[in-house]
Amino acid sequence: MAESPSPPVLLILGVDASGKDHVANVAVGALTAGGVPTVRRPGWLCARAVARVSSEDKGGARLAQERLFVATFPLLRPLVIPLCGALLSADVRRFRRSRGADGKATVVVSHTPIRVLAFALGHRGDDEPLRVGRRTERALRELAGTDGLRVVVLDISAEVRAARLADRAMRGRLDHLDRYLANPAHTALAERIEATLVELAVRYLDAAVVHNDGLDDDAIAAALQLRPPRPSRAPRPRGGASSRRRSVAGWRGDRYRAASV
Repeated sequence: MAESPSPPVLLILGVDASGKDHVANVAVGALTAGGVPTVRRPGWLCARAVARVSSEDKGGARLAQERLFVATFPLLRPLVIPLCGALLSADVRRFRRSRGADGKATVVVSHTPIRVLAFALGHRGDDEPLRVGRRTERALRELAGTDGLRVVVLDISAEVRAARLADRAMRGRLDHLDRYLANPAHTALAERIEATLVELAVRYLDAAVVHNDGLDDDAIAAALQLRPPRPSRAPRPRGGASSRRRSVAGWRGDRYRAASV
């Protein structure tokens, strides 16, 4: 008797203010409406399932952790990359042991070790190539080999990021990482961190890049192939890849269809 396919997993990656939370809300809503039971987990594959996710609703403990990380990062930087690899590997192995117990699809909003890894590597020199080390690369490949995994990484322009962070500041919702990256002196650094995250996701996780400067819900769902594209969308060119935008697989249960993003 053939084994049942593993429930699908959608991992949404992105820097601060990239719209991860909203994309996750759209994905969960569309999957649920399409008859796919879905759970949402923040930050880790094995995180406790939650009803909603908002990076603006951080408790005092998480804010204190962020503040400590930003303050001590210059000293801890040599240890961050191997530590991220170890935490990622442990999360993947735990998830593989426990997954499928409820038969539900999983939407993971960000992944803390990958996000911190991109933050650390984004501080490398302009001429320094991207190197993650053998153990961390093995952990990333281990994640990429997870059955049913699809990864999306969100990309936004510097202008959109600045506007979204300014809006958070007006509402008093900036956290410590927001303030660090919103600093005008760190504009180029913020761009390099985002570029690093995109490169990590594409190189090691075969991620699809979604440009999320101002997508509405229909466009997000269509990009994830959770809803048919609107008729006004230009038809996808036939043949090989014709642009920098990659394709992302869409779900109908355990089936996937490629769609232009």
